[in-house]
Amino acid sequence: MNNIIKWLFVFGSIASIVLSSTVWAASEKQSEPKQPEAAAAAQTNGSLKAGRKGDKVTLTWTLPEGNWRRVEIIRNDKPDVKNRKRVKVCRRGDIAYVDTISDTGKQYWYWLKLFDKDNAITNIGPVKAEE
Repeated sequence: MNNIIKWLFVFGSIASIVLSSTVWAASEKQSEPKQPEAAAAAQTNGSLKAGRKGDKVTLTWTLPEGNWRRVEIIRNDKPDVKNRKRVKVCRRGDIAYVDTISDTGKQYWYWLKLFDKDNAITNIGPVKAEE
């Protein structure tokens, strides 16, 4: 009887872990709207460069063809989209920005996050800021 209770506890624990990781993965997938095929393909036509000198990172970019209603600069201290932060909402026609970083001992990666008229998102990056 004790063995049955132990096995039920083990299987219940495993099921709980699997279910909680499935819910977490589903919530991560819903954090940004799905990109249409055209927007994903446009991603390769733009460029982003990040040059670093001390606590200043100079970003320069070209946008892919499209009618972008909003452009954001996004930063993270690893090349992962999880926990990245918006640094700047750009004005129409901007092609450069200088970011001041607080920790010069860390590496930083940047993205451009582009929104079209339908709110479809295209990301350019990540690009590592290097001296």
